[in-house]
Amino acid sequence: MLDEIYTALESYGYNEFDGSDEMILNLIIDNVEQHIKGFCNISQIPKDLKHTFIHSVCGEFLYQKYNSGSLPDSFDFEVACSSISEGDVKLDFNINGTSTAEQRFLKMVNELRSPDYNCLIRYRKLVW
Repeated sequence: MLDEIYTALESYGYNEFDGSDEMILNLIIDNVEQHIKGFCNISQIPKDLKHTFIHSVCGEFLYQKYNSGSLPDSFDFEVACSSISEGDVKLDFNINGTSTAEQRFLKMVNELRSPDYNCLIRYRKLVW
């Protein structure tokens, strides 16, 4: 799973990993895992939520790196795409062409951090 997270982070433009990144990622993985399990009232994350899990971890990682000022100096906000298409779904982060690359990056990160609760609700179980 960690390899898939690294690959996803590289696709978002973050490719200068240092020794502390794995430790931070492991903490974020645990946090996101507990969040999904707690929301759904389940003991294991289903395979169908794998991409939701990976996107949430990547979003939280990039958010923490950005807010702590520890994104590499060479990080290119232009790499963060202006839109993402997957199947019938398209997210456009460049509204009317007026947003800066950094604003598009932050919007993308916030979208990644917030899991699609419609997907999570499908796996939610009632607890008595």
